[in-house]
Amino acid sequence: MREIDKFRGCLIGGAAGDALGYAVEFRTADRIFAQYGENGITEYALNNGVAEISDDTQMTLFTANGLLIHATRKEEPVQNCIYLSAAALAHIVRRLTENEPETVLSAVTDAMRVLPMLIPETEHLHEMLELMQKAVKLADTELDDLDAIRQLGGGWVGEETLAIAIYCAVKYENNFEKALIASVNHDGDSDSTGAVTGNILGARLGYDAIPLKFIEKLELRDVILEIADDLRYAGENKDRTAFDNPQWIGKYVKADYTPH
Repeated sequence: MREIDKFRGCLIGGAAGDALGYAVEFRTADRIFAQYGENGITEYALNNGVAEISDDTQMTLFTANGLLIHATRKEEPVQNCIYLSAAALAHIVRRLTENEPETVLSAVTDAMRVLPMLIPETEHLHEMLELMQKAVKLADTELDDLDAIRQLGGGWVGEETLAIAIYCAVKYENNFEKALIASVNHDGDSDSTGAVTGNILGARLGYDAIPLKFIEKLELRDVILEIADDLRYAGENKDRTAFDNPQWIGKYVKADYTPH
């Protein structure tokens, strides 16, 4: 049984990490700590009372919308489109949403086991698996978060973003806030690393475990929740007749995105 709490947690968690990190994207760690204090940015930097999301969450929502259209219309899937870090993240999130109990570490370990069997000839697979393993090992040390993250890169490419998110999610598995704060206070692509960390831990802990301060004021919160609910509904209803209701048809069958 796929719990709706985990679907909501994954998407809202990702948006929360994106919004927290968006304010400090492209800034060095020194600048972040100079502006926000010794703990870095820990609260949303609001713009007209709203915690703004970036293209990271927008692309997540477009991807989710595409999945829902596919599920509704039974279109043929696109083959051979596996960006490596995205495949790993998808496997981790699926393990966390479908298996109970499941730890982040066990989901990551399983992803490292399965990917070489599913896509053995994919270029740079070995390098990504090594970086994932390094993240797991660093999470088990007493190293300062910033120093550990610097060993994984800046998150400017998918593999580094995933590794940083794995480090934060494994180290602070039961503390969404600490994981999110660690994931954005560094020299790199803070909104991306925050988003992926939020996706992972949101799927692990669920929506109800996300502190209210990361839910209130979040841009497009209601839209994100609706998409999460629809993803769960589509996953539980394989029979196409389950989608034969006016509201669903309006969103995923008749809808077109042509400007008028």
